Amino acid sequence: MKSSIKIRSNIYPIDHDMFQKIKNLSVTHSPVPEFIKQIRGKSALKKMVEFVRGKANYDNTYKNGLREIGVEEWQIKLYWDMDTPCAYANGQNPHGLIEPGVIGCRCNNDKCRFYDKIRNKCGA
Repeated sequence: MKSSIKIRSNIYPIDHDMFQKIKNLSVTHSPVPEFIKQIRGKSALKKMVEFVRGKANYDNTYKNGLREIGVEEWQIKLYWDMDTPCAYANGQNPHGLIEPGVIGCRCNNDKCRFYDKIRNKCGA
């Protein structure tokens, strides 16, 4: 019998000079993109860009900085654009990854105006 339990951790081992590699924008070095894929949340993404480029005044400047250091589009969409709790989901943020690189809404509130009754899931 195979276990269905996976061990996950919020600790991700990195090189001692990982942040310097990111600052030098050497995203071709193999550990850098793997580390960047683990970054979650708008505040963490914002801090990463500020570390590399300094503070900015506009969201587009931050988004361009994220792309420069190798942050993937799904991370920008999920953790930057959709980082707002949904009033229809009792203040929770129902959006998340449903498989690697694919964002979906896991809300089952059929009273929500975004709920697709034909597909029986959130349409937002």
